[in-house]
Amino acid sequence: MSGNETHCRLASAELAGLSIFSALREHPLISAFLDALNLKAESSPAAALSAWAAFTTEFARYSDGRSFARVIYALALADVNVFTLAAERGVFNKNSFVCRLAANDILALSRVAAFDFKYLSGFLCDILCGGG
Repeated sequence: MSGNETHCRLASAELAGLSIFSALREHPLISAFLDALNLKAESSPAAALSAWAAFTTEFARYSDGRSFARVIYALALADVNVFTLAAERGVFNKNSFVCRLAANDILALSRVAAFDFKYLSGFLCDILCGGG
């Protein structure tokens, strides 16, 4: 597995591990990002280009001129889940299991938000050039 592919797998694992914010995986942008991250080294060039096109189309649709990190943060802030509902009502214990899970998810999302797209583009180039 190439270094580019490894970084893609790590970002995918961060998203796969979400618990409280797990619904974000169903968002069209995150879903398209996951599809690109989860390509196989043996994928066809057409599949790689299609995954990239789908991701960039969704990013253009949702970014509104914002960076990928800002979009991720906005999606997390807009997500309705057990943690955000409790926070809104002010009825949670910061030491609760739910809060610890949410904190882990927020850390994972911050790492995804900081994803360096040189790894995804490098992985796609590996596929396109047959060097994956």
